[in-house]
Amino acid sequence: MSRKAAQIPPRRRSPFRLERRQADDTAEIQAAIDYAVVEGINAVFVPPGQFGLMPQEGNYLWPTASSNRKNYAALRVPSDFVFYGAGSKSELVLLGTLPSPGTTDGRGDFATTHMVVNQGAAGLPKTIVNRNIVVRDIKFNGSFVEQSGEGVSFCGVEGFLVTNCEFTQSYYETNYFVFCRGGEYSYNRCYQNGIFQIDGGGPMADSSTDISIHHNVIIDSGYYAVLLIDSFNCWL
Repeated sequence: MSRKAAQIPPRRRSPFRLERRQADDTAEIQAAIDYAVVEGINAVFVPPGQFGLMPQEGNYLWPTASSNRKNYAALRVPSDFVFYGAGSKSELVLLGTLPSPGTTDGRGDFATTHMVVNQGAAGLPKTIVNRNIVVRDIKFNGSFVEQSGEGVSFCGVEGFLVTNCEFTQSYYETNYFVFCRGGEYSYNRCYQNGIFQIDGGGPMADSSTDISIHHNVIIDSGYYAVLLIDSFNCWL
């Protein structure tokens, strides 16, 4: 059996324009990930091009405690898996989000969308549910979609690596790592994220241990570059 990375078919039409909101590739990319798992392949390659993402109603994650805002995911990746691209030429672009009635922070009734999460993230587990996930060489563009647009978020993951990625136009933080252990976030470029002097910015580690955050470029950040909350033995 071949162990080469499964590949998302290259886009055959011209790159879409964001305002057209018509190129949703979420199902195709998730199908490639799911196919790889079934076939015993441990990686999926995102080829050069722009690929649109939308949150999926079946990928409900958790409510944000401070605002009652719902959180959803677009893509889910499993343990022992590599999700990678060709650098900034491989761009995932968030096209929209889902409604979240009853939010309490006055910022609109829109859900937060996490573009990529680990497979076991739903329900905000406080124990390790996935291990050894690598995301590298991909550009994540949140396009400042309605209170949304976080890039890669992990909950309950041990041994993750997020490296050589770009994160831009995320409404809040670029990444959210919660109840994780032994992760590395390195050589990434984060720019034009968050709400200036109000909220958001670069990566956040919450209730996590042994997270190494190093050699990143974080500019034009909303409120913080890196935020650590109740996290221990973390290195910057």
